[in-house]
This record gives sequence, C-alpha cells and structure tokens, in this order.
Amino acid sequence: GGSGETGGGSGGKQKIVVKPVDVDKAYDGTPLYALNEIEETDAIKKLLEQGYVYEVLVSGSRTERGELESVIEEFRLLDKSGRNATADFEIIYKNGKIKITNTQIIVNLYKITKYYDGTPLSYDEDDYWVEDLPSGYKLELKLSGSITEVGTFDIEKLYELPVKVTDENGNDVTANYYVKFVGEGLTVMKNKITVVTNSAEKVYDGKALSSPIAWVGLGKLVDGHIIQIDETSVSEITEKGEIENELRVKIVDENGVDVTENYEITYQNGKLTVN
Repeated sequence: GGSGETGGGSGGKQKIVVKPVDVDKAYDGTPLYALNEIEETDAIKKLLEQGYVYEVLVSGSRTERGELESVIEEFRLLDKSGRNATADFEIIYKNGKIKITNTQIIVNLYKITKYYDGTPLSYDEDDYWVEDLPSGYKLELKLSGSITEVGTFDIEKLYELPVKVTDENGNDVTANYYVKFVGEGLTVMKNKITVVTNSAEKVYDGKALSSPIAWVGLGKLVDGHIIQIDETSVSEITEKGEIENELRVKIVDENGVDVTENYEITYQNGKLTVN
C-alpha cells in the first residue's frame, strides 16, 4: 500500500513500518531468495527524500510451490551526515513474503490517476492488458475496486477477484496458473491549493496586532470542506515594524473530520504592520 504508517510513538518518536519487499516467481526447481530491500511506504519515501539511507539484511528462501515469510535480521537508518539515526524512530518490523507459484499470467494494470476531489476513483472492468497467456487461451477477469483518499489502491485486494483460465479447447485450467497483478493502478494525488493570509496595519498603541484570517486564493476545496485557523500559529506584532502573517490552517469536512492530508498547501502570507 502507498499510505505507510507514520505518527507519534513512544516519547514522541515518529513510527516507521519496515517490511521486506515481497518476491515471487513461477516454480522452476531453483530457490528464490529474499531481497535486501524494504517496501517504500510514504514515510520511508519522505526520509529518503530528506537524505536518509538504510542498510538492511533480510533472510529467507523457498524452492517448492507455496509461500513463506522473509525476516529482517538487521536494519540501520542513517541520516544525511552518515550518523546512525535508527534510535530516533519507533520502528515496527513486519515480515515479507517469498512465494513460488504455478506458471504465471501477468495482468498489467493501467495507471489511472486523479487529484483528490472527495469522490471514488474506480477501475473499469477492462483497465488492464495481459501477457504470458498461452496462444488460444482465454483469461476471464473483471476488475473492480476504488480509492477515495490520497494514496494508491492496494493491489493485494485484486487477488480476491474471481478469475478463470481456459485452454484452446475451452477446458478450465485455472488451477494450473497463477494470475499476477503488476503496475501502479489507481492513485489519488493531493489536491493543490494556495492559502492566502490576511494583511493588516495600524498606528502603534501598545497593543498587539494580529489578523487570524485566511482563505483559498488558488485551487478549490472539495464541496463541504472548510479551512480552520490553527490558533497556535497566529502571528502578532506590538512594536513599530512589519512581519509576515504566518498563519497555518487545517481543513475539515462537513463532519468536522480533519482531511488536511488530502491537500498540498502552499501559503501566500500577508503582512502585519505597525506604523
């Protein structure tokens, strides 16, 4: 999944889920080994963008058909200066999968994206193309599934859909094949908006000047959503001079639920001036 887990942990540490990448192949009599790589959740991607790197040792292998787990034996997270920063985070370790399958038929998902608008992004039943299907064979599959919030649809859910493989004579040979889904599929991106903060001025009177007012200047909120000022962010000035009105906002839906994570907010700050 693309969402990843992040948030406050014990002692205020950021939580990070670390899981080996899943690996699979069709049975060929040789072992398949785990890779020394982890899934790049949103939380991991953000750290990599900030210059962090990771070192990981993953164990596990399988030769026969079936599935077993891969396990993280060692993990280190280094910041951009090369310092071991592993202890700065609350790390939750999960196991990956090593899967040996029947002969594979690959279902490639079309990349379908949109900006968040509060409505579902859904698969049409034929939003894919197929490879490695033997000549004369047919694959019966109707895609379904949707995603509304920012993130990427969990491809694992597609394995719950009914599939059927028939040979050139129309015989059901589904049991001899493994249908594998690959591709990015459905992705909902953050809605981009610009929030403008108010400007205000007055003649010095010994009292603080603030202006906790902001509005959406570019872009558009989803219907029913409103911006709310973060009261802890209100700027103020008392002495003669000028500062930026650096307000910060959150966005809530019609039920008061915080949906800020679905927006990419750019701020255009006004000025607070005491003459």
